[in-house]
Amino acid sequence: MPVSSVVARALLASSIVAAVCALSAQERAAQKSSGPSLQPLAQQARRLETAFNYLGEPLSDTEHKALDEAIGTSDEAAAIAGIQQVLDPHVLVAVHISPESRVRLEQGAAPPELVQGGTRLFLVKVLNDAGVTAPLAIQSPNVGNVYIRGGGSPEPKKVLTDVDVRERWADMSFYTQPPMRQRLICWRSGPTACF
Repeated sequence: MPVSSVVARALLASSIVAAVCALSAQERAAQKSSGPSLQPLAQQARRLETAFNYLGEPLSDTEHKALDEAIGTSDEAAAIAGIQQVLDPHVLVAVHISPESRVRLEQGAAPPELVQGGTRLFLVKVLNDAGVTAPLAIQSPNVGNVYIRGGGSPEPKKVLTDVDVRERWADMSFYTQPPMRQRLICWRSGPTACF
């Protein structure tokens, strides 16, 4: 099954909230030798942990302990690998943004399982070669209102088809309230870093 079909099906939840964690191209290229900078990655991991707690789907005790141990490790490469090992199982989709700002999706490790009538939290991992800072947007044919407010006309035009109503059953959004950020944030300190 193509990744886009799997991702599309996985994103068709009754309500999905995603948090964004990004890594720049220069940092990814340097991963083989030195990896991304620990401090901003650890800070983003703590933001994600706080958001998961607030939204009612906290990390397990084992994951919380592993994250604490990874952040507290003196070996920076081991710490970075440990943080990614804790977060990667929650990634539903990885978004690769090329230097030309072309977007490519790849299925993440999180199982695309939904909760009928409930909310599921997933991470979206952004590998940002372009250093883009614009907010990410979700588009799906299964997202949208199943009604349109009338304009006061006694016989309004039918705007939605029966198929639209039947197929629109999902509500998807990125969680962008504090401690998360609405936009990807980039700064220069050696390699470009985007979180």
